[in-house]
Amino acid sequence: MRPIVALIDEIQELMNDPDLGKAARAAATSVIKRGRALGIHLILETQRIDKESLPKGVTSNIALRTCLAVPSHVEVDLALGTGAFRQGARPNQFEIGVDAGWGVRVGMGPMTTVRAAYLDRKTVEKICDRGLSLRGGKRDEVDLPPARDILADLIDVWNAGERGQHWDTLAARLAERFPDAYATLTAEALSALVRALDIESRNVKAGGVTRRGIYHAQLVQALDDRDRSGSDEHDTENPQAG
Repeated sequence: MRPIVALIDEIQELMNDPDLGKAARAAATSVIKRGRALGIHLILETQRIDKESLPKGVTSNIALRTCLAVPSHVEVDLALGTGAFRQGARPNQFEIGVDAGWGVRVGMGPMTTVRAAYLDRKTVEKICDRGLSLRGGKRDEVDLPPARDILADLIDVWNAGERGQHWDTLAARLAERFPDAYATLTAEALSALVRALDIESRNVKAGGVTRRGIYHAQLVQALDDRDRSGSDEHDTENPQAG
């Protein structure tokens, strides 16, 4: 049998559903106890692991756990198991907007800090191509949205007169202006996207408050550098141009 993997985000919504909750709790408890022997695996995500989010029969049988940024030692122990904070787990020290993707993992060797892989559009398209080919399809048969230029889009939503702005404000503006592309964009995800382009996240004072963000001058410089790089590549490929 091939493995069966079910990933459920915000699992507490299912567990507390007035119509489906009772059956979902029973099914999850059964699968989490017996599923691995049959190649069935559950990946459950929630912002807080407590008795309201998941039944005891589930949490007590989850060996592999990862905890992203949380506010305090209480959530650390809820997510990773009692005593994790005392043993050195510090996901409560991750900085929102800077440490996107980082988490503390237990259950697979010694407790360690890990980071999810960053996937740019080119990599995502390769993954999609492989997935589609395994199912007998092709990517040109799928209606993919056009690629966005995150730097140009940030310039587009930038208000005149702003020297710098916070990630959360910019993420909200992008979601409002381009909902098809950025409706679910978080401040942390936006920071990761921009930092992947070798642009530094900085402390920015805007509206009298200092938080992580970016300055307008950084965007302008990055766009200028990219345009200059593109022009240099064009001249190299066409040495007789001009």
